[in-house]
Amino acid sequence: MDYPADTAYRGFIIRQHDPAYQANSFQGFDINGNAITLLNATADQVKVLIDQRLDQGSERHN
Repeated sequence: MDYPADTAYRGFIIRQHDPAYQANSFQGFDINGNAITLLNATADQVKVLIDQRLDQGSERHN
């Protein structure tokens, strides 16, 4: 597999870095390429952080 590997999720990017170099290899980015999470062990952990970020944004608009 070629790294980094990007997956779209709810308007964000989940990037998997090469796990041969670090145990926590998943990171979240906005569509401009800015990191929005630290490195995480799984893509699911990044999804939770993205979901929380989106939920917080919707709470501000209520």
